Amino acid sequence: MSFFSINSPIYRFMMKITDILVLSLLWLLCSLPIVTIGASTTAAYYVGLKLVVNEEEYISKMFFKAFRENFWQGTILGILCLFFGYILWVNYNYCFRIATERPVGMIVCTMIGTVIYIFSFLYAFALTARYQNTIFRMIRNSFLLSLRYIFRTVIILVMMAAVLAIGLWNTTTIFLFLLLGPGAIVYISCAYILKIFHKTEEKEGKRSEEK
Repeated sequence: MSFFSINSPIYRFMMKITDILVLSLLWLLCSLPIVTIGASTTAAYYVGLKLVVNEEEYISKMFFKAFRENFWQGTILGILCLFFGYILWVNYNYCFRIATERPVGMIVCTMIGTVIYIFSFLYAFALTARYQNTIFRMIRNSFLLSLRYIFRTVIILVMMAAVLAIGLWNTTTIFLFLLLGPGAIVYISCAYILKIFHKTEEKEGKRSEEK
């Protein structure tokens, strides 16, 4: 079998890299207004969940379909994510740069708040991409899934952090990260998130809610 035939591992790998590249560029393009970053992230997770099981068609077609269908819910979710993230950033900035003395109580509360924040939004965009539900329940379910599958949650966070660390290593990797990073983070996390969704669907019999 030729290395570059349609069924060869190299060809499939290159096609997957191409899909991730396209996904990254679409996410960056649709996130530029900032306010639409939530809808863009939701669409990216919709595509990522399809890529993991090789159900993808045209990446751009799937992306914009999910972007339109989840625009308002994804946008509001993104605004909430940015808002609470900004509050945490302000708290950290005060604790470690502005305050003359380290306010231990505030630091501890901010760190606890950071864990709650990460758990509440880690799965929220993927849940929005896959299921019909209210924004509040998406956030609540994200938090509950993070606790229920804490081991997988930690793996996802570590792998996300690794991609970010490698991508932001120097100017060359930053350029590559802009091209592949967002799509790679979504694809890698979706590989674990989909397993969690399948386990949850099997236990609770909620596949009928899937989009």
